[in-house]
Formats: sequence, C-alpha cells, structure tokens
Amino acid sequence: MLYCPNCQILCPEDRCPSCGGKKLREPEGGDPVLLMTAAEGKADLISSLLDENRIPHEIRACGLDTPTAYGRMPSNRNLFVPYAALKRCEELLRDSGIV
Repeated sequence: MLYCPNCQILCPEDRCPSCGGKKLREPEGGDPVLLMTAAEGKADLISSLLDENRIPHEIRACGLDTPTAYGRMPSNRNLFVPYAALKRCEELLRDSGIV
C-alpha cells in the first residue's frame, strides 16, 4: 500500500480515496497513519490500551465538536499511530476484543 501524506492514510490504489491525490509514496516508520475512526468513548478506551502498551498515538476530533446549550456533543475521533506500530496496534485491538 502507498501512503498519502496529506490525509495520513494508507491507500490500496494509486490515488487517495479521501482527497483524490496522486502524490502517494511508500510509508516510512514514523509516518502517522489513521488506525481507525471511533466514537469518543471507544476512542478513549483504545487510547488507554495504546498507553498501556507504550504505543505513541494521537487522537483528533473529526466532524463537528462544538458546544451546545446542553453541553458538548460527542463526536467521532480519528486515532493515528506511527506506521511502524500499525500491525501491533491491529493485533492489540483484535486480541482485546475491542474490534
């Protein structure tokens, strides 16, 4: 798979399915890669699992994450991990039963 540095995702073809870009390259170990998108609570659970296993990661809000009269509306989160840790993360999620 190739890597889109703009969207930070792995692409199965020669064009990024997210942005349509063609400037793809081979991923490098430290490249942040989208692991998954999850609801806020599930993202927090996954973050704890990654912390326990000392896997660096970043959580980014996606969609609207704005306050309302009733408080902040929960939104989905994108979880990014280094490309070098991607397979290990997938194994952890599968073994823990989260995915």
